[in-house]
Amino acid sequence: LRTSTVQQNEADNNDFVWIVENFLRAGSRKNLQSIQCSNCRLRGSLPTYIGDMSQLRYLHLTNRVDEGLTGMIPPELNALEFLEELHLSRNSFSNKIPTGLGQLTALTQLRLDDNNFTGTIPAEVATLASLKVLELQNNPSLGGELNSAICDLTDGSAFRFVYLSADCGANDRVPCSCCTECF
Repeated sequence: LRTSTVQQNEADNNDFVWIVENFLRAGSRKNLQSIQCSNCRLRGSLPTYIGDMSQLRYLHLTNRVDEGLTGMIPPELNALEFLEELHLSRNSFSNKIPTGLGQLTALTQLRLDDNNFTGTIPAEVATLASLKVLELQNNPSLGGELNSAICDLTDGSAFRFVYLSADCGANDRVPCSCCTECF
C-alpha cells in the first residue's frame, strides 16, 4: 500500500497512547479525507501542517480520558475548505475558539465540548449556514450568549440545528433559549 493512496486514517476505541503528530503522519497529507481517532488516548497538540491536508472532510480526534490534546486550535485549520465534521471533544484545548473557524463553510458538525476554551463563543462560528450540530458544553471558562448569536435570529435559521448544547443549565454561563440540551 502506497501512502499516496491512503484516504482514511482510523484508530477508534483503542488503548494505545497516541502522540497526535505521529498519528497524523501515518497517512498521506495530500489525499487524506478522514482522520478518526475517537475515544482514543491522544497526547500532544495539533500540528500546523493540518492545514496542508486540503482534501480533509472529517477530523475526529476525541479523547477517552482527561488531558488529551493541548494547546490551541491552529489557525491553519481554517484552510480546510471541504471540512464537514470537526470533533475535538474531551481534550484540553485552551485559549479562545478561533473566529477563523467561521471560514469553514462546509462544516456541518462542530464538537468542542469538554475542553478548556476561554473567552466568548464567536458569532462567526454560531452562524455558519451548514452547521447542524454545535456542542460547546463543559468548557469552564467559556462564556458568551447564544441567544443573540443563534436563538434570536428572525429568519428562522436557529431551527436548522439538529443538536445544540452549551453550559446554559444551572450555572447559565451561556444563555441559550433554543439549545436542545443544557448542562
